[in-house]
Amino acid sequence: MLDASSNASLHVLPKYSFMMPTFCDLHLHAPQTLYLGTGLHLPLMEWLSRYAYNAEMRIDKDPQLAHRVYERLVKKLIEHGTGAALFFGTIRKESK
Repeated sequence: MLDASSNASLHVLPKYSFMMPTFCDLHLHAPQTLYLGTGLHLPLMEWLSRYAYNAEMRIDKDPQLAHRVYERLVKKLIEHGTGAALFFGTIRKESK
């Protein structure tokens, strides 16, 4: 029941339509999208050393790059139906 004092609103779906819940990823390491799909043949620790940690260092050094990468990532996720995600950035406040 909607309370008149709340900000909630009721949305009625058109006939023959349905609402589908969004996809949710537990977490994403946003800086690592710089190397998405790279080094898949490597064991995890080698991949982290070769690609992931380097991605985080690049993002830390360049807040503008961080902004471009994160913005592109969010747009792609929305385009593909992801409605909720927890993002990990880097340790620098400026590149988050």
